[in-house]
Amino acid sequence: MGPLKSEGRVITDEKEMAEELNNFFSSVFTREDTSSVPIPEPRHCRKKMKDVWISTQDVKKRIEKMKQQSSPGLDGITPRLLKETKDEIAPILAKIFRLSMDSGIVPEEWKQAKVVPIFKKGTKTAPGNYRPVSLTSICCKLMEGIIRDQLVNHLQKNRLINNSQHGFMKNKSCTTNLLEFLEEVTSAVDKGDPVDIVYLDFSKAFDKVPSKRVTSSSSYNFVRVL
Repeated sequence: MGPLKSEGRVITDEKEMAEELNNFFSSVFTREDTSSVPIPEPRHCRKKMKDVWISTQDVKKRIEKMKQQSSPGLDGITPRLLKETKDEIAPILAKIFRLSMDSGIVPEEWKQAKVVPIFKKGTKTAPGNYRPVSLTSICCKLMEGIIRDQLVNHLQKNRLINNSQHGFMKNKSCTTNLLEFLEEVTSAVDKGDPVDIVYLDFSKAFDKVPSKRVTSSSSYNFVRVL
């Protein structure tokens, strides 16, 4: 990547470029007062979810599904290493995952990330044309994947996810979403009904949307619904 331009000067030194990108990434994030985040009203619990249990077999299955080319976090543990040692390492990881779940504590190493700038478009000399990607521990992602599978299984089994949800759903994608949308629009046009379409897009959504306020309220509601 680079060289970068800032205030009329060209930056070629790797350390200076890293600092320039870091300053830019930090400047665009929303800094909000989290002391005023409202607590939503709890909803009625229709179906309680069972405790998440992580077995050695669960860990092995997730390791087998991992993409070989996935980049490691700061710990340097790669998918290839886990795949080649899955029989030996799966029981150990399963025990660590269960201890983390029981104690409610995530290892500090899993909270640290290696931030890599990925070029988007435009000129490569502008820091604003790069987006930061955080590379975290592959082991932590394994545990997240197992928890996610059990959560989604519970939601689908109890019909708590609307059929209109296509993102992050098995056998669904942007393509299936567009096909259903096209079917709705063409059906309305064939009947002579008017069709109004509103497109919404957040510029730098990950940076500007107050994530703490959104995740705090939505995750609280999510848990209470379960």
